[in-house]
Amino acid sequence: MESFILAVCFGGFTLGLFLFTAFLYFLLVKAVQNKEEVPSWMYKIGHALKARVKNSYENTTNRQALQEVNITLLLFIVLNGIVFFIQYSKGVGIPASIYFCLKTEFIMVLGVEFLTSIIKLLMVRPLHVYASANAVQGMLVISSFALLLFLNMTGFPEKAPRIEFNGSTVIIGETKAEELLA
Repeated sequence: MESFILAVCFGGFTLGLFLFTAFLYFLLVKAVQNKEEVPSWMYKIGHALKARVKNSYENTTNRQALQEVNITLLLFIVLNGIVFFIQYSKGVGIPASIYFCLKTEFIMVLGVEFLTSIIKLLMVRPLHVYASANAVQGMLVISSFALLLFLNMTGFPEKAPRIEFNGSTVIIGETKAEELLA
């Protein structure tokens, strides 16, 4: 029972991280539309979630920061769709394909971050890194890692194995001893 409560609490924490990531994104969208700055705590989150490079994030909220986040989210959605359809085309059912996508979210987010950095390098304009965009992207990485931990902690129920023994079928966890002795 304790492990169930722990799993439910960690699932709630993971959901909270994804909701906070969405909140940061919509806060950025609203700030760009109203041509104002995001709150200073969002910049602090962006600076705290830095990579292993010199902290040169700009405390600026503009269309380029939003465009950077939108490219990341678009690549993330497209990659999820591609992985889902590849799994589904292998003959795996829809629930198993969705579960596989959820299990590999963290790897996909890291791949999307890599692709986004390559796209930024290939653009002609000067390279800027924004703390507001990094806050959303960093929280997406943390949220997907928490989802990976949650799914590995809870698992996914598998179909019970069937064993043929002396002309009778034994289903692990379902066949009673009375049936075997009869």
